[in-house]
Amino acid sequence: MLTKALSNFLPAPSSILFQLQIERTNSHKYIRNFFVHVFGMDEISMRVTALKLCSHAKEFSEMREKPILLPIKWTTSQTNFVFTFASAQSSVEQVAAVKTIFHTSRDDNTAAEFLSDLLFACPLKHALRNQLTKLFSDKAVCNETEVGHTKQSLLQALVLSLRGIADAMEETPSRGYGWLNDMFVSINACFQNFPYGREALKQEIQRFFPLLPKTLNGYMEAIRNMGHGVSPTCRNRYYLFIQNILRFHVAVMSEWNTQLLIRDPEAIRQLQIYAYKVARDRDTPWDVRSIAGLTIGHNARFLHEFDIYFKNCCNPLGLNELPVQAAALLVLQAGEYTTLAKNALSILQRILAVATSDENFSSILVFLSKNLLIYSKSLGKVTELHDSALNFFKLIICALQEFSVYHICSNIDSVRHTCSALLRQVLQLALSLNLEKAFKYVYALFERQKMPLSSRCLILEQLVLVLDVKLVISNCPSLFKMVFPKYLGHEDCVDSLFKTMMTNAFSNQSFIDWNNMWCDMLITTAKASDDRLPAVERIIMHSANLSQEFLNLVLHETVPLSTKLAAMLTIRQVPLRREVQILYKQQLNEALVGLDDHTRILAFRFVVEMPCPSKCFGSDELDAIMLYLQHNANNPSAHIRQLSFGLFKKALQRIELNLAQHMKRPIYSGEELLKFFTKFMAKLSYNLFPTANYGRRWISLRLLHLCVEICCRQDIPFIEKLPNVTVPYLKHCLSDSYEHNKKHASHLLCIVSKKSRLQPVKIMEMLLSLRPPDSSTGAYQLQVYCQSVEVEEELPLLIDITVYEPKTYKALMWCYKHLREGTFFAQQDLAEAAKINPLYGLLCASRHLIMQLNMDKLAQEMKWRQYISELLDLCMAIIKVVLPIVSSSSPEGYLPASRYNQIKDMENANVLRRRLKAKTVQQLHTTPQMVLLCGWRSVKEIALILGELVQRAPLEQENPDSFLLEKSQLSAIGDIFLMLLSETKHRGAFEQAYVGFTMLCRRFWLSDEVSLNQQPNLWVQEAMLMIEGSNKNLCLTRRSAGMPFMLQALICTELKLGTHGTLYKTIYLLLNICERRTSSVVSRSHALNTLRALYRCSELSDFVGEFVSRGVICALGCLLADEWSERNSATLTLAAIIVRVFGVERARSYKGDFHIRNRMTGRVFFTLYPELFDFFYIGLKHATVKINDQSSGNRSTEQTIQLEAMLLILCRLYPSSSEGSESSLNLIEFVPFLKSITKSHDLVTRQRASQIIANFCWSSSYDGIFYY
Repeated sequence: MLTKALSNFLPAPSSILFQLQIERTNSHKYIRNFFVHVFGMDEISMRVTALKLCSHAKEFSEMREKPILLPIKWTTSQTNFVFTFASAQSSVEQVAAVKTIFHTSRDDNTAAEFLSDLLFACPLKHALRNQLTKLFSDKAVCNETEVGHTKQSLLQALVLSLRGIADAMEETPSRGYGWLNDMFVSINACFQNFPYGREALKQEIQRFFPLLPKTLNGYMEAIRNMGHGVSPTCRNRYYLFIQNILRFHVAVMSEWNTQLLIRDPEAIRQLQIYAYKVARDRDTPWDVRSIAGLTIGHNARFLHEFDIYFKNCCNPLGLNELPVQAAALLVLQAGEYTTLAKNALSILQRILAVATSDENFSSILVFLSKNLLIYSKSLGKVTELHDSALNFFKLIICALQEFSVYHICSNIDSVRHTCSALLRQVLQLALSLNLEKAFKYVYALFERQKMPLSSRCLILEQLVLVLDVKLVISNCPSLFKMVFPKYLGHEDCVDSLFKTMMTNAFSNQSFIDWNNMWCDMLITTAKASDDRLPAVERIIMHSANLSQEFLNLVLHETVPLSTKLAAMLTIRQVPLRREVQILYKQQLNEALVGLDDHTRILAFRFVVEMPCPSKCFGSDELDAIMLYLQHNANNPSAHIRQLSFGLFKKALQRIELNLAQHMKRPIYSGEELLKFFTKFMAKLSYNLFPTANYGRRWISLRLLHLCVEICCRQDIPFIEKLPNVTVPYLKHCLSDSYEHNKKHASHLLCIVSKKSRLQPVKIMEMLLSLRPPDSSTGAYQLQVYCQSVEVEEELPLLIDITVYEPKTYKALMWCYKHLREGTFFAQQDLAEAAKINPLYGLLCASRHLIMQLNMDKLAQEMKWRQYISELLDLCMAIIKVVLPIVSSSSPEGYLPASRYNQIKDMENANVLRRRLKAKTVQQLHTTPQMVLLCGWRSVKEIALILGELVQRAPLEQENPDSFLLEKSQLSAIGDIFLMLLSETKHRGAFEQAYVGFTMLCRRFWLSDEVSLNQQPNLWVQEAMLMIEGSNKNLCLTRRSAGMPFMLQALICTELKLGTHGTLYKTIYLLLNICERRTSSVVSRSHALNTLRALYRCSELSDFVGEFVSRGVICALGCLLADEWSERNSATLTLAAIIVRVFGVERARSYKGDFHIRNRMTGRVFFTLYPELFDFFYIGLKHATVKINDQSSGNRSTEQTIQLEAMLLILCRLYPSSSEGSESSLNLIEFVPFLKSITKSHDLVTRQRASQIIANFCWSSSYDGIFYY
C-alpha cells in the first residue's frame, strides 16, 4: 500500500535500494499516509511546515531524527557508497555512513556529488544535514591527512547539486509546489553558517532568478483558483510557500545586492509586480506582506529605482501600502540619511498615523511594533549627521519614542514587550545624541500619573537601564514620596522597578548612600510584618547577595525572624555562616519550634544546607537537628512533611560523608558525630510508639531506613546501640494501615532483628483473615520470619528442604498446602470458602516471598522448579473458580449458593472492619461483599505473581539449558491474561491484571528471542479482531472494562524499545473503525472507549498529539449516532482529548472563566491541529444554515449536540497577538457563524456562542461586527 502511495509522487524505480528504503520506512508511515493523501503534503513538506509554524516540539524532534530516503537521482545507482548509505537503518547510522563515505572516497568526485545531493534533500536541523554541513567546510578539508577532497572539489559538487535542483525546478507540474518550497527552504539555509554553500550558491544564483517569478505566480494562481470555499488550512500552506520564496530572494539581495549581475533583469521586474500584489492583499498574513515589502525595497535598489520608490512611499498611500512603506525604512542605509532623513521622517509619520487610526487592528499593531523595533536598531549605525539632517533624525527618534510610550500599556503582551525594547533602544539613541527632550518626556509621563502604574514603572525601568539612577530619582521625586512607600511588596511592577534601580545604584553609589536610600526602605517595610513581607523578603535576599554589609545590617535590625533567616540563607562563606549561627543560636532554636511553618523550614534550611557539603556539623547544628525532629516529626501537613524529609536527607548525606572520613581517620569531631547519629537513630525508634500518628511514623520509618543503610555502607555497628523498644515497635508497625509503612518496617526488622519470635500459627490466622489489612500484615510477618537468622518456633510442616533458601521454600510449601485445601473447598462451595479461606492472603504471602528470591538460582534446583510448576497450575485452577465472580454482569451482587446451613440472624455489620475469631466467622452469613473480595483480590494476587515470574524468571525459549518457565506455561499465562482483560468486569480485578500483563509484555518486547518478541504484535491483532468482530465476551458497559487496558499495556511497553509503531497502527485502525459507519455500534463503542484510554495515558502524551485532530472529528461525528452507548463513549473520548490538549481543569475565576492554563491561543491550537480549523469552519457553517432555515414549528435538535461540543472547545480559545500576522487561520473567521448561532432555540448554546464571540472580539476594532 505504501509503495503505491509513494509512486504517485515519485518515479517508480526498479532499484533494490529504493525498495529497501521504502520497506525500512513502512513502520513510520501508517498515519502519515492520511495527511499525504488528504492534504498533499509530502514528508519534507510537513517537516518544513512544522519548523516554520513552530509545531509540537516532540513531533518535530522525531521528524528531524527520521532516516532520510535516497534522492531519486541515486535510486538506480549501483555504486558501493550508495549501498553503504542505503543499508543504514536510522539517522544515527546514516551519519556514520556519510562520514565513512567522505573519508574513504577521497578521489571519487561522484561520492562528493552524492553527499551534496543528500545535504539538500535533508530537512533543516536534521542530524544528517548538520553532519554534511561540517564535512563541506574548511575544517574537514584541513583534517584530511592524505590527498583527498579539496575545497574546489567540494564546491564543484555543491554547484552541480544546485544546478540539478534548478533544472528540476523547471518541471514544476511533475514535482509539485510542495517540493519547490522544500528546495527553496533547503537552499536558503546556505546563508546560515555554511560558507561553502554560500559560495556555491553565488556561482549558480543566475539559474534561480528566472524561477522566482514563475514559482511565485504559480503559488498566487493556486490561491486564486481555490476560491472562498476552499480549506483555510490549504490556503495558509500556500501563504507559507510564498513567504519562504520571498525570504530566499531577500536573503540573496541582502547578501549580494551590489555584486549581482543579472543577465535578464526582466525576471526581477516581474517578481516586483508579484511582490506588490502580495504586499497589497489584505487576506495575506502580515508576516508574508512584510517580507514582500522588503522584496520590493531591495529590488528597487537593485534596479536603480530606489529614489523614485522612496519618494512614492512618502505619499499617503493607505492601509494596503503599509508593508511597502514600512519596508522602505528598513532598506534605507545609514549613509543615505544625510539626504533622505526628511523623507524617512515623512514615511514614519505616515506609518504611525495608521497605528492611531480607527482601523487599528491588533495584527497591524503587532506588525508595526516589530518593524519599528528592527528599524530603531538600524538607526544606531547612523553617524556624522549635521544641520537639518540631524534635526530630522532627532524628530524620528521622538516619533518612535511617542509610539513606544503610547503602546507600552497595550493589553497585547507581545506589543507591550516589543514597545518596552523599542523605548530602551530609542533612549540609548537619545543619550548618544544628547537629546534631553526625550528624557524630560519620560519624567513628565511618570510624574503626571495619568498612565497605569504598571506602564509607568515599565517605562522608568527602561530609562534606568540607560541613565544613571541618581539622575532618574532627582527628576522623579514621587518615587520615594509615594510609589515605593505605598506599593512596594503589593505590585510586581513596583518590585521589579525597585530591584532594577537598587541593583544599578549599587555599582555607582557608596554603601552608606546606597544603604540610606534603598536598604532602609526595605527594612522599614519588613518591620510592618504585613502581607507585603514575602515579596519584600525576596528583594532582601537579592540585596544580601549584593552586599555582605547589608546582611550584617539586617541581622542587627528588629525585623521579623523569617526576614533574618531569608537573609542568612544567602551566606556562602562557611566561617561567617558558623559565626552567625552561634550569634543567633537562641533565635534559630525558637524558629525551629515556632508556630509558622515557613519560618521553621527556613530555619532548618539554614542549619542543614551548606555551600560545602563535606563540612562537618557543629554541636549547635546537631542540637538544632535533634530539636527540629523532636517538635516537627508529627506535622500533619503533607507538604511540610515532604520538605522536612528532603532536608533531613541532605543532613544525612553530610553526616555520611563525615562518618566515612572518620572511619578512615578517627578524630574527635567524628566521635561526637557518631554519638549524635546513634542518638538520632534512637529518637527515631522511640517515635514509632504504638499510638504514633501517621505523619510521625511516615517520616521516622524512612529516616530510620536511611540511617540503617548508612550504617551498612560504612560498616558501623548499630544493632546493639538501638533501644530495646525498636523491635517491638517495628513489629507493631507491620499492623499499620498503610502498605508503605509496612514495607519499610519489614525491611528494618529483617536487618535489626536477630531472632524472630513470630508465631506461625498466628501468622496463618492473619493470612486466612477476611480483612485485607490483616492478610497484608500476615504476608509481611511471614517475610520477616523467613529472612530472620533464627526463629523461635519452626513452621508446622515436615518436608525435604532445598539448598537455596530452605526456610522460604518451607514457608511457600506451607502456604501452598493451605492454598490447595482452600481451592478444593472453593470448588465445592465458593460462598463458604470465601468466608473461611478467602485465598488472597495466602497468595499475597506467596508473592511477597517469591519477589525476594533469585530466579536464576531457582532454575538450578528441581524442587523449586516443581514448586513453581505446581503453583502455576494452582493459580489456573483458582482463576477458573473465581472467574464467574469478576466476570459477572454485576460482580458487586454476585452470591453463589451454599450447601452449608448458615446462621442468618447473626450480626453482620462491620465484619471486615474488626478482627473475629475463626469459629465466629464460620457462623456468619456469607455476603456478596465477602465473595467479591475473595474473587477480585485473588485475581489481583495471581496476576501480580504471574507478571513477576514472567518478568524475572529464565525462560525456556531464551535459555533451554536452565529455565524456570516452560514454553507451554508461558502460553497459558498469556491466555490467562487475555481472558482476564477481555472478560473481567470488576475494575479492581482488570486493573491489577493490567499491571501483571504489563510485566509480561515488557519482558516479551525486550526479549532477543524472535518468537517472544513477535507475540505482542499477535496479541494486538487478536485484540483488534475482538473489537472489530464485536466479541460477545467483551463488556459493553463499564467503558469496555479491560480491553482498553490490554491495548494500553501492549503499546506502552513497546515505548521502552524507543519505537511506537504499534501505537500508530492501533490508533489508525481504531479511528478507521469509528469512521466506518458500516461497523457495528458495539465495535465503534469499544473503539471509542479504547481511544479514550490511549488519549488519557500519560505515557503516550507525547505521541498522541498527531491523532488529536482525527480523534476530535471522530468523537464529534459519533455524537450524532442513534445508539446511546455510542454517544456516551464519544462524549467520554472527547472529554479525554480536551483534557489532553488543554490540561486538567484548574480552579476557575470568580466569574466562572477558565484558568489561563486551561486555555490556548487560536494560533497555537490551529498550528498544532490545522485540520480542525476546516472541520469547525464547515460545522459552524452547517449549523448556521440549519438555524437560519428552521421554522418555529419544526425545530430540529440533532445538530445541537455536535454544535455544543464544538463550542465547548472553541470557548477555550482566545485570539493571539499575532492573529493575522503569521497565519491566515484566524478566529475572527468564525464570528459571522457564531452570530447566527446566537439565534438558536437552545439557551445554553446561545449563551456559549455569545461568550465565544466576546472572547474572539476582545479588541474595540471589532465593534462593527455586531451591527446587523
